[in-house]
Amino acid sequence: MTIGSINMVEIQFGYVGNPHPHPSTLKRSSVEPPIQFGTVETIAGDFTGGGSSSSSRKRHYRNINLVSYLPPRSQPTITFSDSDFSINDPNQDDSMVVTTTIANWRVHKILIDQGSSADVLYWSTFKKLKIPESCIQTYSEPLLGFAGQKVHSRGFIDFLTSFGRGQTYRTLTVRYILVNADTAYNVLIGRKTLNQLGAIVSTLHMAMKFSASNGEIITVKADPKEARQCYMQSLRVVPYTLRTTMEGRRPRPKESRPKKQPSAIM
Repeated sequence: MTIGSINMVEIQFGYVGNPHPHPSTLKRSSVEPPIQFGTVETIAGDFTGGGSSSSSRKRHYRNINLVSYLPPRSQPTITFSDSDFSINDPNQDDSMVVTTTIANWRVHKILIDQGSSADVLYWSTFKKLKIPESCIQTYSEPLLGFAGQKVHSRGFIDFLTSFGRGQTYRTLTVRYILVNADTAYNVLIGRKTLNQLGAIVSTLHMAMKFSASNGEIITVKADPKEARQCYMQSLRVVPYTLRTTMEGRRPRPKESRPKKQPSAIM
């Protein structure tokens, strides 16, 4: 079925061939609710669900359902204006890559990922911090990726992490999941820490803001140069699971390959 020049099948699947349709042609599609076929989840794992075991998670959700009233949270008003734009490129779509201080080390290439429930510290970065492995605490619960792949961790560790620089910063304890994987980033900061900070992230302004203990608003700007370097590097990185699979394959020795016998016709 078509409405004007627009196929209703295209509208049903969220695609309209005409980039600038006449408003009258979309009258029916604007009245009817959009059709949904399911839900697409994001990265899941970590301690945000109540613990690492299924029983602790069930207990956590039961406690949430029992809470009938919570006092409203309050924090200073956070706004963004034209002065917060860090670059003048209207077509920039870079990720939020910042620099923070972790365990008294200034760490670059930290990805701010609002879609992740876990704070991830990659193993190669952990080794550079020169922290004894005896400080690592046991954690065997895997992280789940976008397509359901499981990434096993090497434990977790708590580090003091400072966001900001100079006299305007805020320090809190972040629980990092240690993951051994090839990536262009050193650390991934997820929703748990962002909520603990009370941070508001604007990818349009390439900045995030949160309040200090005295009520002052702290602004942490992303580094567009590092963001683009990480993006280009991530295009060349071989996924860890694929790399280990490729390393496990060994080419068959030439001597063991059967030689092609000449045909009878020749």
